[in-house]
This record gives sequence, structure tokens and C-alpha cells, in this order.
Amino acid sequence: MAELSLSELERLSGSLLRTYCNDKQVFTLGNGGSSSTASHMAADLVKNTISLTCTVSRIACLSDNVSIMTALANDLG
Repeated sequence: MAELSLSELERLSGSLLRTYCNDKQVFTLGNGGSSSTASHMAADLVKNTISLTCTVSRIACLSDNVSIMTALANDLG
């Protein structure tokens, strides 16, 4: 925790807020074990932004959908 940069965390939270306010979508992605981390991050971001007065954040983990991953790998190499 001591190595986390407060300014980088503030920048990230600002980016996520702008994305939400502009009705944009956030994607997470990981390879191997990081895929689980990316999936967990997406789930936590959605779960922790739910309220009765706001719309749900548009966040998806690409590695949660094997069909998308393999289609991209096939089409893009």
C-alpha cells in the first residue's frame, strides 16, 4: 500500500468518473491469473457504484467472454 501513488489513484478515479458521466464503457482484461483479477475488478466496480439514484456503470471484463476473446484473436491475429 505504501507504494501506491495517491496522485495516480486520483487520476484513475477521475477517469472512471468522467467515463461514467459521459456514458462511456470501461473494459478490463487480463492474461492468465491476471484475467481473474480483471474480472474481479470489473465486478467490484459495478457492484460498488450501484445506487438507487444512479445508473449502473458500464464495465465489462473482456476475458469473461471467451467468444469475444477468440473472435478477436481470430480476426486480429
